[in-house]
Amino acid sequence: MQLLLRKATKNLPVLGQFDAVQHMHSEWRLMLPVVGFGIGCALYVATDLPFPSLWIHTGILFSCLFAGVVLRIQKYPAVVFLAAVSAGTLCAGLRIAFIDSPIVKYEHFREIEGKALEIEGSAGNSTRLSLELTRIDGAPEGLPAKVRLIARGDVPENLKVGALVRLPVILRPPQGPIVPGGFDFSRRSYFSGIGAEGFVAGPIDILEDDGNEFEAWAAIQNVRIQVADRLLNSMNGDVGGIAAALAVGRRDEVSNATKDDFRDAGLAHLMAISGLHMGLVTAAAFFTLELVIAFVPIWALRLQPKKAAAFGAWIVALGYLLLSGAGTSTIRAFIMVSVGLLAVVLDRRVLSLRSVALAAIFILTIWPESVVSVGFQMSFAATSALVAFFEKYGSSALFRIHIGGPVVRAVKFLLVTLATTLVAELAISPFALYHFQATSMVGLAANLLAVPLTSLVIMPLLLLYTLLLPVGLESLVVPVLEPALQVLLWTAHFFGGENYAVFHVPQTTPIFLVVSAFGLISVLLTRGRMQVGIMALALLVAPLSFRPVHFGVLIDNGGRVVAQSGDETFAISGGRRGTFRDLAWARFWGNDLANEPEKLQKLCTMEACVVQLTSGETVAIVKMLDALRQHCATSNIVVLPRRWKGYCKGSALQISEEDIEYKGPAAIDLATGSLSWSRPQGNRPWNSLP
Repeated sequence: MQLLLRKATKNLPVLGQFDAVQHMHSEWRLMLPVVGFGIGCALYVATDLPFPSLWIHTGILFSCLFAGVVLRIQKYPAVVFLAAVSAGTLCAGLRIAFIDSPIVKYEHFREIEGKALEIEGSAGNSTRLSLELTRIDGAPEGLPAKVRLIARGDVPENLKVGALVRLPVILRPPQGPIVPGGFDFSRRSYFSGIGAEGFVAGPIDILEDDGNEFEAWAAIQNVRIQVADRLLNSMNGDVGGIAAALAVGRRDEVSNATKDDFRDAGLAHLMAISGLHMGLVTAAAFFTLELVIAFVPIWALRLQPKKAAAFGAWIVALGYLLLSGAGTSTIRAFIMVSVGLLAVVLDRRVLSLRSVALAAIFILTIWPESVVSVGFQMSFAATSALVAFFEKYGSSALFRIHIGGPVVRAVKFLLVTLATTLVAELAISPFALYHFQATSMVGLAANLLAVPLTSLVIMPLLLLYTLLLPVGLESLVVPVLEPALQVLLWTAHFFGGENYAVFHVPQTTPIFLVVSAFGLISVLLTRGRMQVGIMALALLVAPLSFRPVHFGVLIDNGGRVVAQSGDETFAISGGRRGTFRDLAWARFWGNDLANEPEKLQKLCTMEACVVQLTSGETVAIVKMLDALRQHCATSNIVVLPRRWKGYCKGSALQISEEDIEYKGPAAIDLATGSLSWSRPQGNRPWNSLP
């Protein structure tokens, strides 16, 4: 690659004196195979492209590695990159192959037995339950590994994590995407071992209080519940809910209005335990322990304060990981801080792209599917951008906050916070636009207030609160913690409550995400004039690659729910309002989530229901065969049973109820008459339903 870069620029009149290799980052040889590994993982997980067998990939991988060794691997990075892509594909394929969890194919009623893994409240007096199955209808064979259920109404008060329960349920396949190109919930469920979801259809019978194999995990989960309850009892309303969310990841006690304001203010990352929270807790523990060890003479003489503090901070981070529920994003954050603390122990630089690359390759090796998750993408985008920023400007006088008087240091702190917030916001904006179809317009100002408050006050106080719980002195922290949380809550309401707080865009194609990610990676791999040029090119090309979808109609639930896009909001007929489907469809069309959808006109008879679209077209949901000929001739879109398709004559677009059930919702472009399905169909286990 070095030779190719030099030859490519040698004979150019402007670039004749320009050595491209010298403008690469010093760690580019390490970062490039990590990028290749991630590309291999993404190709296998996110697409439905046919790939050779795992044995062929293994042969390609070892062939590339052998060639790299023989040809001196450092001189041929292209060989390493190809091997990394093959290794990523192989790793993702093995991960999928080793998950042996049957998936429920149809909706049906069953009686199940299983161990309670998670118990969490949700909106509308409902409880979310996750069970590890032991029996279905008395049979222990052919079971999905886990099921996720919604229990309406009250659940037994003595139901705890680890309990063995028996209950009647209605099971169905895990839900797929709600819009074309949307988030694939069935893929996430598959990698989580969840083979079915549904509703509790009767009383829950507790057969045992706990099980030996779940004893440790159940104890940790019950401690989480107790900590959350103590916080909620100490501080009322959303203040207590926010404290529980930051401390143990329990967000069910935060009102929907407050969640919306946090999201619109660009502060949603504070509500989900991730790298920021793990980093803050670990940093607070590290600096506190280092200070304590340095001030105790006998410890300072026998120990190296920095390395001892790193080990102690790692123990605290591990405890926070368990207390927060050990979710995937939290485990990812724990791995990242572990790599940083290891760098401290080994006397390496903590803030380096080498550490970020090592953390990424470690995470992708264990969870290759993480590469397509929004948490992984935004977390590593922000972290990589901040590390690169500090590598370049961290030694400047502005970042030496400890130098100067109180006023100078305060000004420097605010400027550094502003700069880092701006860099992080710019890095994650393309990913937010693609995944959420929105980005906060006030996020910079809101984070400028909220992040220092959370970093310097709230998280250290929550850590102290948790440490004082066993001795019953946590109430000493509440008089300081509660006002700080109230300020954070006020910040979210102040910035997120404005109409101009969020910029909405419609759903775009994956090309925008690929171009944005490629631009960011290219900027990280380069330096100097090449970096500036690539950055300018990325800022130009990325907006040009943004192509909104043109599907104006969405049909779901066997045709009983029909919606059409509009300027400010969409119009819909059928279904309940305020559901997650409504929110997802509003995002799909780039509508403000606060706007209530309008109502489409619908006329139903015994033979059919006809929905009148705002643009004049009609959608007919045919119930009786006698009315099929009339509606096939007069309607623009006809929803009918698959077995009736041979009787429908005319130019109407025909959509079967069965296809909507297993592939839907259906998306229609009225201008071209094209039809697209939300759920991908292919040879991956999570999208191979009938």
